[in-house]
Amino acid sequence: GTAQNSALRWLVDYDHARLNQNDGHALLERYALAVFYSSSHDYAETHPCSSNDGDDCHDRWLHSQHWMSSYPVCSWYGVSCSELHGQKYVKRLTLKENGIRAPLPNELALLSHCQSIDLGQNQLIGRIPQALTGMNQLYGLFLEDNLLTGKIPKGFWTAGHALQEFYVGTNQISGTVPDLPSNCNIQALGLEENRLTGKIPNSLWTQATNLRTLYLDGNALTGSLPSLLHGRQSMSLQDLRLSRNRMTGKLPPSLFQKMTDLKILYLDNNLFEGELFSTAWRSLDQLEELHLYQNKLKGPIPPEFTSPAMGKLKFLYLDNNGFTGTIPDTTRSSVLLSLQAWSVFGNELKGPLPTHTMVSLQDTLQDFQFQDNSISGTIPTEMGLLTELQRVVGNSNLLRGAIPTELGNLMKLETLHLSGNQLEGEFPNDELCFLPRLEMIVIDCDGAITDCDCCQDC
Repeated sequence: GTAQNSALRWLVDYDHARLNQNDGHALLERYALAVFYSSSHDYAETHPCSSNDGDDCHDRWLHSQHWMSSYPVCSWYGVSCSELHGQKYVKRLTLKENGIRAPLPNELALLSHCQSIDLGQNQLIGRIPQALTGMNQLYGLFLEDNLLTGKIPKGFWTAGHALQEFYVGTNQISGTVPDLPSNCNIQALGLEENRLTGKIPNSLWTQATNLRTLYLDGNALTGSLPSLLHGRQSMSLQDLRLSRNRMTGKLPPSLFQKMTDLKILYLDNNLFEGELFSTAWRSLDQLEELHLYQNKLKGPIPPEFTSPAMGKLKFLYLDNNGFTGTIPDTTRSSVLLSLQAWSVFGNELKGPLPTHTMVSLQDTLQDFQFQDNSISGTIPTEMGLLTELQRVVGNSNLLRGAIPTELGNLMKLETLHLSGNQLEGEFPNDELCFLPRLEMIVIDCDGAITDCDCCQDC
């Protein structure tokens, strides 16, 4: 029989709550949840876990207290209720990471007062039911990390729908990115790690006025970012992730100038090209993470990245592009910046390491990678001020001179990789070899550097 038949039989023959048609909505909710449970139970019986399925496969729910019992559904595990006009309604269904293997039944739409459904990190299969788009009070639908397929139903974006958060990342969803109307309430749209193709609709940039979070990374999206947004003064986006797609074209300043609230920007692993114009970044004073690595970008690195204009920036990844010129240096050492991770390796950078910027980062920088460039000059003694520094990777450059003894002040240093340079002189064993967290030192100890007692590799 079907899950629907199993649920009806349980209600009629085995459910000691003995609800009847006069119980109206309570009976419908009880039936809807019974169908969902029976669907999962029936699927597990016909598709039992095997040794090839791994530890994430479960034949039973991990938690199912009071389900399919005489208790009111508000007492069932993961079910939360609220009261309206003297009657209780299911308000939230939260069964995240609960070992559920089943398709989503249409009957879940009978939970018409439900505001949030969280079934993430299970093994749900099949399509997202069109019936769920009729749940007009649903503001949050969380189905990430499952095995869902098919296209996203369009009805979620209609006028008047309450939906604000929609997360279906890490599934097998196909089709295109949904076209959002101007009166759409959606604030967070998570579609990452799926099989979406095509271009990003212009409506996401021009009409989705409430959109704050947009995850589209890990798909097969193409096209470029729009350069002009007519009639749009500013955007509400705070977190934009487009990594690991096939997007092309330049990064238009006019688009990013409107993202004044942006905190996180992932554009890495695409085919973006051209220069980064300073006008694109001056307005992003709230930005904390910027991922631009593995593209085809070129030209100088904007000085704004290491200036008070972007003083909240903590993670800056610019590696594996075609940037030229020098690593930007702040104009004043007294300016305190927030960078914790700074990666510029695999470019065409020249000139010295930025001494003023190092002073500005003395309380924050933990990871500095600048290998595979043409960085020249000496290692500045100011590097010894970076007391939070854990990793320095600067191999395959043109650095010369001695390794400063001031690096012995880096009590948190774990990795120092400086091979493939033109360094010389005696290695500062007394200062570096006894650093408490040091795990690896790699230099050219068979060259001009002499007497390294603690180098793991040469």
